[in-house]
Amino acid sequence: MTIGQQSWSLLSSEFAAHAGLIPVVADILIRNAVMGVWRWTIGRKLMALSSAGLIVAAAIAVTSATGVGTIHVADTQRNALAFAEQRVRHLESLMNSIGSTERDSLLAYDDRSWRAAESRYSKDAETVRTIWAELS
Repeated sequence: MTIGQQSWSLLSSEFAAHAGLIPVVADILIRNAVMGVWRWTIGRKLMALSSAGLIVAAAIAVTSATGVGTIHVADTQRNALAFAEQRVRHLESLMNSIGSTERDSLLAYDDRSWRAAESRYSKDAETVRTIWAELS
């Protein structure tokens, strides 16, 4: 048997002899760790509790800030869509007005009524172009 093998067998036999001590030592270490917390003063216990509370409050603050950012983006999109919808409705009413103006220009019986219809048409057409440019 070599020296390395002898030392290995010696270590393994000593480990086997002390193997019964491992659960006892582990139990003592765990008990000291747990009981050490129970032996803290009130000040230390309150400090630990307040630290845990601060950690939870920080987590809630981060979650809230993320949620507020999401709400802000959704609100901005909602406002943009409402504005676009309002402009489209206005475009629809102008298109109806242009249709009736064209009808009036076709039914004009004198030059004055034709010029009035043409004036309304050009005003409405310019407004349509302006609104369409805003939406584009």
